Amino acid sequence: MIIVCAVCGVEQEHADRCVECQRPLPGGVGLSPGARPKGVGEFDEGVDLVWKRIYGHLYTNVRWRVRRHSTSGMEVGYMGGGCADFALNVMVALYPAGNDENIKIWQEHVSWRAWALHQDFQVKFLASANRDEGRIPWAKITEWIEAQCGETHRFMERYKEALADFTRANELDENDAWAIAQRGVTHLLMKRYEKALADFTRAIELDEKYAWALASRGVTYRLMERYEEALADSVSAVELDAEETTAHLSIIACYRKFGRMEEYQRQVEIAQSIIEKESVYVRACFAAVCGDTENTFTLLRRALEGKDVPIDWAMMDPDFDWVREDPRFATLLDETIALLYLRAAAYSIAD
Repeated sequence: MIIVCAVCGVEQEHADRCVECQRPLPGGVGLSPGARPKGVGEFDEGVDLVWKRIYGHLYTNVRWRVRRHSTSGMEVGYMGGGCADFALNVMVALYPAGNDENIKIWQEHVSWRAWALHQDFQVKFLASANRDEGRIPWAKITEWIEAQCGETHRFMERYKEALADFTRANELDENDAWAIAQRGVTHLLMKRYEKALADFTRAIELDEKYAWALASRGVTYRLMERYEEALADSVSAVELDAEETTAHLSIIACYRKFGRMEEYQRQVEIAQSIIEKESVYVRACFAAVCGDTENTFTLLRRALEGKDVPIDWAMMDPDFDWVREDPRFATLLDETIALLYLRAAAYSIAD
């Protein structure tokens, strides 16, 4: 069994103490042939991810190359440090550090992409997995990676590439409601509302309890000025998830649009304690739909400066319909676009 010391990185056969630094080596870091199904090698592109617990120790086909969250080794089946380190080492195997993309993690380095993705991988695949034995097919991991690439491209406002990524993820699994809904968001940002509706509707058909997809379809209906349908979807989303903030904002906006002020006020009171825990951008949206114009601009400026949200979405978000005619709204967006341009120019010169 090959063991990789998490402290000094030395590979060795002995599983009790490191031959270099003499630190104890946890049992859960090895590439044990007895823990791997026949024909499954060390984890890499094209290889399934496997693990098995033997005499209380977790063995896996992933090398323990870096340590960040746990001092006792990799684990699986719960949200914790060992599980996070398992996910981090999976990502490191797929995305080794290269020039200009290192993040220092104790004595080692990982690539920016590995670091950015590992917590999501933990949640998606490892935190709720069987603790004693498991296998994740490479095809499933590939599908997830394609979808994550889509999110990255969308955040960079490279929407055509994002669409292609989500479409590839959907081709790998045509019943992946998440990937379909994410493609719907991309269509939404491109103002392809009918295509966005089609994707959100398909995602809801696949998962009728998908509150976020219902809330997103509700926002699409608002952009199309189909407010009755927007309200219906948003109410359904909140019934499924009482803390679905997008749906709460849509309900408040629709009630205000319809002049149903008693219901509007009641919804504001319900949502307030939920919104207080959310991002600066969400709080700016809440201020806007509640008619708090001054706070809207204060929070929105902070959100845009912190890059909480793509500028394209801030420009079209229906929550800001209530302040869109205020000259300060256009001025703020123009200033943000100019700042982003200057930053991009500065990075280009530095390169």
